[in-house]
Amino acid sequence: MKRLSAKAWGILFSKYDGGPALTNSDCCMACLIDGAKSVVFADSYRDQRTLMRDLANDVIAGKCLDGAYFVSKTWLQQWVRRKNIDAPSEADAGPTASIVCRHGQLRPEQTGAKRLLVPEKLWHFLYEDAVAVKSDDPLGCTTFPSDSAQCSECSDELSEVACFEDSIREMKLKQRQNHEKLATGKSISLSLNCTYYLMPSSWLTKWRNYINSSGKNISTSVEPEVLDPVIDALKCEWHSRLLERPPDLVNKRGGLVQKSSTTDAFTIITENDWNSFCEEWGGNKEKGIMATIESSDVAENNLGGSQEDVFISKDNPSSQDEVNNDPEIRQPLIRISPEICEDCIGERKSRELAKKLNYFNEDISVSLVRGKEAPRSILEASSATPETDRRASKRSRKTSYGTSVNLKVSGSTSLYQLKMMIWESLGVVKENQILHKGSMIIDQESATLADLNIFPGDKLWVQDSEIHEHRDIADEITDQKASSKHPEKGFQGTLLTTTTSSQVA
Repeated sequence: MKRLSAKAWGILFSKYDGGPALTNSDCCMACLIDGAKSVVFADSYRDQRTLMRDLANDVIAGKCLDGAYFVSKTWLQQWVRRKNIDAPSEADAGPTASIVCRHGQLRPEQTGAKRLLVPEKLWHFLYEDAVAVKSDDPLGCTTFPSDSAQCSECSDELSEVACFEDSIREMKLKQRQNHEKLATGKSISLSLNCTYYLMPSSWLTKWRNYINSSGKNISTSVEPEVLDPVIDALKCEWHSRLLERPPDLVNKRGGLVQKSSTTDAFTIITENDWNSFCEEWGGNKEKGIMATIESSDVAENNLGGSQEDVFISKDNPSSQDEVNNDPEIRQPLIRISPEICEDCIGERKSRELAKKLNYFNEDISVSLVRGKEAPRSILEASSATPETDRRASKRSRKTSYGTSVNLKVSGSTSLYQLKMMIWESLGVVKENQILHKGSMIIDQESATLADLNIFPGDKLWVQDSEIHEHRDIADEITDQKASSKHPEKGFQGTLLTTTTSSQVA
């Protein structure tokens, strides 16, 4: 409101009308008195709260030793940081809400329920503010004198949880000690003519994460399954033989160890580890997958009447006869029991292969190589396992050996269609294309890419024989359309439909 002179009021009133006219005598004394009281109260409350805040800071700092009532430590820390101290606000409610248990008593002190003792005058100040802003919350303002006892029911529950957690920690520590190398993921040294066992690598990973978890990670760690059904799942139902192959071995620093691989289904463990796992995780010792490492000479002598499978490490590309005849490249062999089920593994691999070849609108790379031979880099890239998840550019690009382009194909795309795409993208006439995957030449234009085992992400390379004269791809498309015959549509769907031209005698 703004005061005006009588002359100014008269001008405004005559120009804009309105009213009523208010003078000094029209002031509401009740409102003036209430406003004055509010100002006085705000000044008084601000001063009082400032004193109480200083006292609360002393409590938090541990400088106040005459505490008489409990309040939530977190709540009090937030209370002293508030900027608006002219009047109580909703944030001032619930000074003891987080230290009241579900039974309405004092919660045992733990994370989320930490408490502090405050002097009596500070408690009364906090209590009055809390009741003033939220009078319908009795639990949030529960009074807990310094001699209040903790809830016995909650204390018993916490004791049970603490005992359980202590037993879990003790169990994990014991298992880390029993399986020291497995717990840290280190390879174990292997010896000839010793008995070992094959353990599922996925189960071991889950077990390792579980026993090594601590602190905040305990809640996210998953306890591994009982061991017996896990071992049973690795054997086929019909023949009770293994559905996975054993891992490879490698010589490392003069010792024999399992070759590290993220795709191995099994991890080689000692007999003591296996026996301990059976006791700890409900395994049947008799159902274990036994593995014995033998030299090539011993394995050769036992091949005749043995019912157990013997495997040579994949690191050695030589045949078994070559291995046995040359002592310098001789590799140890793994004898396992039960045997590998070749029938079931073959069926599974066939299903997996059919699934991988049933693709649609995926990328493959084709490189045009100038010269008689492809560089080693492109041969290795062409033979390597494709990365199907990697995004690839659709543009053709220059390389040190020629031009490369990415093409969208499907498993049902014929080789003829692929050659037409290459013709369009790289300008090599279809008849001049010598297409390769690795060192293998790909032909049979009527075959599909699935028939030729071309997968998404494969890297092919093509050479230009330059035997046939270059021509426009439009000529090929025109000739293809002219040679195609369309059936008579008037007889479509009947036996009279034909795609052959009529012969006149």
